[in-house]
Amino acid sequence: MAMMPPGLRLAIQDSLRLSRQMYYPINAIVVNVTVCPTCGYDAFTDGARVIPCATCGGTGEIPTYVIYQLKARWTFVQLTALDPYKGIAPGVESGDLIVWVSPQDKETMLQVFHTKNSYLDIEGNTFMVGGYNPDGVGNPDEYSFIGKKYKPVHDYRV
Repeated sequence: MAMMPPGLRLAIQDSLRLSRQMYYPINAIVVNVTVCPTCGYDAFTDGARVIPCATCGGTGEIPTYVIYQLKARWTFVQLTALDPYKGIAPGVESGDLIVWVSPQDKETMLQVFHTKNSYLDIEGNTFMVGGYNPDGVGNPDEYSFIGKKYKPVHDYRV
């Protein structure tokens, strides 16, 4: 295995630090759902046990939202980027989103990834996090997350 010149790692870290100055705001929405205390939730019908429920509006669930405002850079995957020799991860399709975040935002993004119905809101478009990878030379300097177009079951904007 070839050795990396001593100053190259520092040059890469400086380059990433400069690129982070070009990060843009995104919203990471973590959705926590509780069963309606008035009517309950029926898994068979995927709705309320009592349809005209004033508490939940007939859904059987009451969502609560935790909205994190993060800084990230992103790009949409184009057909030309799907060349298998260019290093795009398996399962990524044209129109998907790749979001890069700094290490300090990794845990928040993992929470979005692991929590059912949670999603990203980027310029009014919503995406479910479908996977992630550490990026960097030697140590992870940032993390890339794959976003799939998604229509939220529970939309915080409604």
